[in-house]
Amino acid sequence: MSEVAIWKGLIIVDLTLEELTATSLAERIGLDSDDGLQYYFAVKKKAPIISFDKDFDKTDVERLEPHEVIGLRSK
Repeated sequence: MSEVAIWKGLIIVDLTLEELTATSLAERIGLDSDDGLQYYFAVKKKAPIISFDKDFDKTDVERLEPHEVIGLRSK
């Protein structure tokens, strides 16, 4: 088993071909492919992106830094 597969809270997502091609839309706004996947799922789940990466600031999805969400689950 891969070490990554046992990380607490990690969810592994199987992508459809449609979802993979949807990430190319994100590349058009200047995101690389892994950022594009994060962007795609944030839009799909109507969720913010938790990241230090300021490239997400040029998207229509809210970006929060990790320190901004620490402890929010317990409230």
